[in-house]
Amino acid sequence: MKILLKNAKILTFNDEDEILEHADLLIEGRKIAKIGKGLGEKADKVIDCTGKLVMPGLVNSHLHSDENMFRGLFDNMPLEPWMLYSCPPLQYGPFAPRLIYLRTMIGAMEMVKKGITCVQDDVSECPKATVEGYDQ
Repeated sequence: MKILLKNAKILTFNDEDEILEHADLLIEGRKIAKIGKGLGEKADKVIDCTGKLVMPGLVNSHLHSDENMFRGLFDNMPLEPWMLYSCPPLQYGPFAPRLIYLRTMIGAMEMVKKGITCVQDDVSECPKATVEGYDQ
């Protein structure tokens, strides 16, 4: 399948760090085949990207998906009290596999929406790690 992105602002991240205005990008299968202005390629799908930015995916190199459900609960706290609240030493977990799956998917959907295509998840499961929990 060929997809043609037309009229985009493209961050190339090539050796010259070029930023191409009103340029096209042709995707063949899972690879970028061509980048340039006015590509006259035939494609199965053409997407008008006027006013849109095309760039490589971002990398989140440090995530704790087990904390996705804590958003906004412990903002602006010093590290030590925050750690006690976010993973208390007593009465924390275990969680149902479905809840582990859902909290992970919430974070995954948010990352995809923001252009993150690769993540290192430093997840922890309290009170102890389980195979079923990590499968989620």
